[in-house]
Amino acid sequence: MPILTEPEDLKWLNETHNVSTYGYKVAVLHGNEDYPTKVELFAKDHFRCKPTVYEPDEDGTLRLVKFGTGQPPKEDTE
Repeated sequence: MPILTEPEDLKWLNETHNVSTYGYKVAVLHGNEDYPTKVELFAKDHFRCKPTVYEPDEDGTLRLVKFGTGQPPKEDTE
């Protein structure tokens, strides 16, 4: 399960799979990098963030299926 944190890796994800990575800091790819079964995007590198999720449709194109909260709960950021 590849975890992408570098800006150039997130740019690759955007360009290769048409996944909007703007504003995200971490991406987790499930399955093969060339044909992921799911992509989770996190606004912060924090275990309590809820991810934005992309999954492939019937044609294999990754589609947005769920927006995440983006931020950890307030008590974790202080």
